[in-house]
Amino acid sequence: MNTRFAFRKAPLRLPTVLLVALIAGCASTEPASEPPAERKARDWLADIRAEARRLPSNVHVMPLEEPKVADLRARAETEGAGGRFRAAADAWQRAIALSPEDPTLWQGLAEARVGSAEWALAEEAARRAIELGPGVGELCLRSWLTVHAARIEQRDAIGAAEAMHRVAGCQAAPPPRF
Repeated sequence: MNTRFAFRKAPLRLPTVLLVALIAGCASTEPASEPPAERKARDWLADIRAEARRLPSNVHVMPLEEPKVADLRARAETEGAGGRFRAAADAWQRAIALSPEDPTLWQGLAEARVGSAEWALAEEAARRAIELGPGVGELCLRSWLTVHAARIEQRDAIGAAEAMHRVAGCQAAPPPRF
């Protein structure tokens, strides 16, 4: 083999090797970016319940109810806790058919509708709970927070702000103690 021939080719290869190394150095070592992940759905039910617990409310509505309504309420709460919101909504509706003036049943239905992302129906049920309820206390808070969530999800920023403004009116101060 002719070493002189190999020696002559080496200087020609050196610029090529340097060019390849330079290009490789510019290349990113990071993996290709993934497409943006879908927006994670907000857990509105947890937010509504946590906010209602956090805000002071000294009024709790505890209507007397017949045993059949109590059974349906328990079933609805169990279904909702299991993430079966449509079954929960069905149980709430059956309870409402027996006791249509109970605002807690309407709020239960509203929260089941939030769980199944049925925003217009959630707002409708929460507004019915507001109409029937005492206008203060935890039920009022949860109802207006539900309206707020439904309006945000329906892209009604002005309506959502109005609903949050109404939340403040639900907070009742404790009676003075002497």
